[in-house]
Amino acid sequence: KHYPLLSRQIVEFDNRKDFITREIKSYNADVICLEEVDKKDSKFFRSLYPEDEYSFSFVKKPQSSDGTSIMINKKFEVIETQVVEHTNEENKKDNLVSQIVVAKHLNKALEETYLIVATCHLKADGWTVPCGDIRLRQAKQLIDAIEKQREKLTENQEKKKNIIVLVCGDFNDHPENAPTQEFLKNPKIALKSAFPDEPYTLNQMYGYNEYWLKSVVDYVLY
Repeated sequence: KHYPLLSRQIVEFDNRKDFITREIKSYNADVICLEEVDKKDSKFFRSLYPEDEYSFSFVKKPQSSDGTSIMINKKFEVIETQVVEHTNEENKKDNLVSQIVVAKHLNKALEETYLIVATCHLKADGWTVPCGDIRLRQAKQLIDAIEKQREKLTENQEKKKNIIVLVCGDFNDHPENAPTQEFLKNPKIALKSAFPDEPYTLNQMYGYNEYWLKSVVDYVLY
């Protein structure tokens, strides 16, 4: 219904998944983060790589059919997976969760190298209701959870650890706005963008009036 000018053949997932497979595998990536993965399609994404090559985690939103997934090459051993439930000031749960995977490199030369990988899909604005304050709260909650994972890795530290933090996701917000800036300038976890000069990450046409939307809403931060 969002793309009435496109044929069903293009829109249907079964007709797109071979292209998606080729795109994902072309990067030969150690870490793969995905959002808007439908629960019914999570088995497909799990099957992209053999279980002895990549770990796979999928977390669904509480009241929606989609969620996020993280795949990590098994040159890293996953030592913890955390679901971050976002709650408001009254401690009521949002229909949104983020996830964090902590993993350790298995190469003895890199045995004290750890990954903290977080992926999220922050709340989008409604048609008439801006939700920037909600996204900012969710960003802060995810940052706090990442920082606690980093503190766990560094407590009782016998050897110097190299801790790599990756945050990947759809922030539903522009680079200059507060939720994104929270990741980039928070003193606990100041991150950098892997693609600081990307002109847009979203390029879509909506409805029958050929309304084109181009903006930066998706990020890979480290």
